Amino acid sequence: KVMAKEWWLAMVLVLVGLLAVCGGTAAAHDGASSCPLNVTEGANCNGNDLQMWPAVADAASCCALCANHTGCKAFTWNGGSNRDCYAKSGCPSPEPSSTCTSGGVPVMPPPPFYPFRNASLPWGDRVANLVSLLTVAEKTGFLATAPPAVSRLGIRPYSYELECDSGACGGSGGSVFYHACSGPCSIDNVTAFPQSSGIACSWNTSLIELQGSVIGHEVRAIAANSFATPFGELRLSCFSPMINIHRDLLWCRNSEGYSECPVLTGELAAHVVRGMQGYDKRYLQVVAGCKHFAAYDGRATDHASDYDLFATYLMAFERCLEQSAENIMCSYTKPDYASTDSCTNPRLLTTLLRDHWNWTGFVISDLGAVSASTPDSLVAGMDVYLGQSPDAGTVGKWMASGLLTEARLDQAISRSLLPRFLEGEFDPPEQVPYWDIKDTYSCASIGSAKHRQVAYEGALQSLVLLTNKGVLPLKDASQKIAVVGPWANNARWMFNRYSHVPATGSPLLVSVAQALQRVRPTTTSASGCDDDDSTTACKKLRLDAVDKAVAGSDVVVVTIGNGEPLESETTCEDVNAGADLVPGQDSLLQYVLKSGKKVVVVLFTTAPKTGSWIDAADAVVLAHYPQTYGGVALADVLTGSKSPSGRLATTWPATLSKDLVSGKLFRNNITYRYANAHTPPPKFPFGFGLSYTTWEYTDLAAPTEVAACDTINISVTLRNTGTAFSASQVTQAYVTWPSLMAAWKADNAGRAGANGTLPSASSSSPATPVPRLQLGAFAKTEVGPQGSATVRLSIPPRYYAVLANASTTDSLFLEAAHVNDTMVFPEFRIPATTLHVYVGSQQPQMPTAGSTADGTSSDSLVAVVRVTGSTTPLKNC
Repeated sequence: KVMAKEWWLAMVLVLVGLLAVCGGTAAAHDGASSCPLNVTEGANCNGNDLQMWPAVADAASCCALCANHTGCKAFTWNGGSNRDCYAKSGCPSPEPSSTCTSGGVPVMPPPPFYPFRNASLPWGDRVANLVSLLTVAEKTGFLATAPPAVSRLGIRPYSYELECDSGACGGSGGSVFYHACSGPCSIDNVTAFPQSSGIACSWNTSLIELQGSVIGHEVRAIAANSFATPFGELRLSCFSPMINIHRDLLWCRNSEGYSECPVLTGELAAHVVRGMQGYDKRYLQVVAGCKHFAAYDGRATDHASDYDLFATYLMAFERCLEQSAENIMCSYTKPDYASTDSCTNPRLLTTLLRDHWNWTGFVISDLGAVSASTPDSLVAGMDVYLGQSPDAGTVGKWMASGLLTEARLDQAISRSLLPRFLEGEFDPPEQVPYWDIKDTYSCASIGSAKHRQVAYEGALQSLVLLTNKGVLPLKDASQKIAVVGPWANNARWMFNRYSHVPATGSPLLVSVAQALQRVRPTTTSASGCDDDDSTTACKKLRLDAVDKAVAGSDVVVVTIGNGEPLESETTCEDVNAGADLVPGQDSLLQYVLKSGKKVVVVLFTTAPKTGSWIDAADAVVLAHYPQTYGGVALADVLTGSKSPSGRLATTWPATLSKDLVSGKLFRNNITYRYANAHTPPPKFPFGFGLSYTTWEYTDLAAPTEVAACDTINISVTLRNTGTAFSASQVTQAYVTWPSLMAAWKADNAGRAGANGTLPSASSSSPATPVPRLQLGAFAKTEVGPQGSATVRLSIPPRYYAVLANASTTDSLFLEAAHVNDTMVFPEFRIPATTLHVYVGSQQPQMPTAGSTADGTSSDSLVAVVRVTGSTTPLKNC
């Protein structure tokens, strides 16, 4: 009662003050300069302006106030649900509009000062205050993809529709996808980086963190300039990074993800999140989000076991969220392929995310992944709907019937509102460094020379040299080069889905042929395909054009692969080129191979390709989708200005069937971690890549013993034994558990699956399943000719811990029947055992970096490390 009395007293005082100010004569007031509404005739007097008058319960009274003010007249009461008054002329709608102006300038009045705008209060208190001010109908709006403005509180419209994997505004411009950016900044110059499967081949955490920083900067610059515009919509929450595991190597969306390895994926994700969200101690540059949670990685129809779920699919997500990624997208799929969808699974969204990982961000559904007709997803722990969301009437019915509590509704919107506070939306702009549009975050900073240099490095370091019979590099300037294939003159197809594609004619669209012509003016080119720009399939050959381009050349660069028409989300269910080249491209390549010329194949694909042509070509370069600077980077590598340094982030099998998919990685020897003696050797193993120089490893130093929870610190000397190139090398450290693997095999003898698949666990088996080997650490180092460097690697305990209490055959954790408090939670433990740590250019017992996949031994050095003490839960470290 006391609070109510104080509130009404405050409102009366405010109203009296307003009448004193706005009730005067024309002589006393001179329009906008003295009107507290800060508007002039013809400007809005709607809810955005009314927010200064919380004491005025009847919006019609505001109209009276406006009408009595010399600078605010000719307003009328709308009387609708918005309870707004607006100008009779100049404002066609009662809604805020940039067309309603004061002297031609859009009007945005000062917001009312509620506790949620008090920057000195704790974040939680401010969020709670804002939520307390909202009606149920307004709260419902915050469940939506694009929460609308709350005019009376001065809250702007917001949108979560933003893809940032390869750059700001992913999907706008020339792409078919609808996630675009809005605001006064032109996005024509947005920096586009290689798609995730490509940048992962850089194996460079510093580079990918810098990439994340650039993407975050440009997203923020676009939003900051929109923030400076009255009623401008904000987009500062990214659906990035996408960190699903490459288990189905022909899945059409693998280009959006990093790798088959949860360690590499998790480390890259952690660094890109750190770069995107920025380094300010108080505010976030943007909000990063990890997707798709969880086990959304292919076409498998059998369930993923608990072991696979925790040992592979969830590992990268936990690492990503540790960097304080503020949102996570739950997937369409059922991680166990048996019962509950990811977005309606409380075991996944609440027990794991909230109770076990103590994560506090918000969960958003994938597009259309949940039904807005039931509250099941909200109750399970999802917070925001991407796509159709429930209306206020539906939410009211849920609450009235007890299906949804207002406390849970408040919790959901509190989770999604907190990142907006962390972005500085409700703090004084001068206090938030990320709102600086005069300098740091000006429109001119988008696509700056500094940003483009990072994109070039990304494209360069993502290129993987798979084979080379000595034809590369093409350093002889007298050599004549011809370029053919769908990518020869079409830079558009170096981009893929969720990428900002520059407009046709943009100087940022540089094809392979154009880039080579800059350094080798005699270069000739022809696509050799009489197709339109809707496909890369080369359905109709133009061999006469190929003959003309190739005539007189010494080397032919053949550009083939998949591209967005054959490998993207839009073609997921309709087209999948598989491991074979599509017929038109294969015919083109075979025709050129018969020409007698030296042939260099450049592949634009994420899905591995197989066929005899790989060995027939003189060199094969994997480019993935390098985007803006793909042509320039390829020209530099092909002509020897730069040495290739990319390494495969996913295994390329020697043979690959479209039907070879499974959610059970451990049981079916899928990925390098679970391959065994019965697995056919790969064509190109995980971590493989050639260079223009040669390397040598010596002087491996590692501890002989560590205590559980200790980091294993290693050093090794890396020497560039070549004389011609300064180059970068990826040093890789792998961990094995020899005694644990032997115990597992012995304890489960006789239960191995067909074709030598690893045995499944028996209920009485005391042995712990482990990977064959696992990446523990890696580093990229540049060394000059004949130079050397000391490479230091650190293997944290999380990467030599092993998973216990997890079935290798069943998915008990996520099954509805097992959602209870009595189930034993799968957990990682550090056993007292002996580890073997291999350090070198790639996996142990794999081809050396200077050879093709011929089964020779690798250059790995090995250290034996004893973990002392007793078995320790990783969570205790």
